[in-house]
Amino acid sequence: MPPEYFDVHTHLNFSAYEKDLSEVLETCRQNKIWLVNVGSQKDTSQKAVDIAATAKSGVFAAVGLHPTYVSVPSNAESNIEENTENSDSSAAMTRHSGNSKERPILNLNNQVGSTMTRHSASSCAENIGEKAENIGGKFDYDFYKKLALNPKVVAIGECGLDYAVFAREKNERPQKRASADLSAKASASAEALCEGGLTDDEIENLKDAQKKVFIKQIELAKDVKKPLMIHCRNSQGQSDAFPDLISILNSSATGGSASGGKSQILNPVPGIIHFFSGNLNDAKKLLDLGFYFSFGGAITYVSRKTGLSGYEEALKFLPVERILSETDAPYVAPNPYRGQRNEPLFMLESIKKIAEIKSVPLENLKEQLIKNAFAVFRLPSFNF
Repeated sequence: MPPEYFDVHTHLNFSAYEKDLSEVLETCRQNKIWLVNVGSQKDTSQKAVDIAATAKSGVFAAVGLHPTYVSVPSNAESNIEENTENSDSSAAMTRHSGNSKERPILNLNNQVGSTMTRHSASSCAENIGEKAENIGGKFDYDFYKKLALNPKVVAIGECGLDYAVFAREKNERPQKRASADLSAKASASAEALCEGGLTDDEIENLKDAQKKVFIKQIELAKDVKKPLMIHCRNSQGQSDAFPDLISILNSSATGGSASGGKSQILNPVPGIIHFFSGNLNDAKKLLDLGFYFSFGGAITYVSRKTGLSGYEEALKFLPVERILSETDAPYVAPNPYRGQRNEPLFMLESIKKIAEIKSVPLENLKEQLIKNAFAVFRLPSFNF
C-alpha cells in the first residue's frame, strides 16, 4: 500500500523519542506516513539503520556526518537549531520530557488535537564534548560505507556546510568547561567556540574542514549510488555557505579541483537540499544541478509585519516536481504546534502551506510529493 505522506528528513533516532519511539512509529503507520531517519554522526546514523531494520515497511535511514560535528565536538541535537531568521520570534529547541497520553489520527479536514506534552529546552553548554575525532575534518569512510550498503539506507547525510554555527558559538553560547574525555587540542577548540575565542583564521580552517568532510561524503554517495541529504546554512545576515556549497557541487559535477580531479562524482539524481534557506539565485543553480528541495515547519512561521515566512519566493519558483516534504523533527514544529516537540504527524501543516503558496490542490500536491520522494530515493514505484 503506498503512503499518503513522506517525511524525507526526520530524526526519530534522536534522544527526544527514547521514551515513546514505538508509539510515534505506530502513529506514522496508522496515518500512512513513510519517513527517513537521518543520522548526524556515528551513533545516530547507526540508530537510524537499527530502527529501519526493525520497523515495519516505510521506515528508512540516511547516514552521515553533520557539518557542525566537524567544527566542534558537541551533541548534534543541540547544534542543529531551527532557522528563525525569517520569523518574527524565535522558538527554542526542545527535548522530550514525557509521553503523550493519546495520539490523534491525521485528518485532512480537521486540525490535529493538541495532545502532545511540552518539552524542556536544552542548552548547548550541557552537551559539549562528545567525540574529539570529529575535530579537524576526519571522516570514517569505511564505517559510513558499511552502513550505507544496507538496503534500508536511502541517502548519505546529513552532510554539507554550516557557517551559522560559528556566529552562534561566538555570540550566544555560554562558557563551559569541555568534558574530561577530550584531548587537549579538541578541548581547547570546544572552549574557544563557546567563549567566542576563535580568530578569523581559525574559523576559515574549520570551514575548510567542513568542506573536506562534505567532499568525502559526496564521494561516498557516488560509491554506493545513493543521493545526498544536504544541510546548508549561511552565517547570519550573510550569503556565504551556499556559494561555497554550490562551488563544490559544480566541481563535483564536472570533475573540477574541489573533487580532487575525479570526473563527475555527483549521481544523476544528486540528492536533496534539506530545509532549503538559500536565495532565489541559489535555488536556480541547485535546480540546474538536479537537486530536490525539502521544506518543513519554518514555512508556517510568518512575520507579523509582512505576513510572509521568507520562503515564498523560492517555493513559487521551484517546480512542484522538485519539492519534498519534511519535518526535521524533533525541531521546527509547524504552527499551530510551534514550541512543542515536532514529529511526522504534524507534516500536514507544512504541506497545506506549500499548496497555498503554489496554488495547487492539496490532494494533487500530496500525490506529487510522494512521487518525488520515490524518484529521489529510487524506490519501487506504485501505480499512483
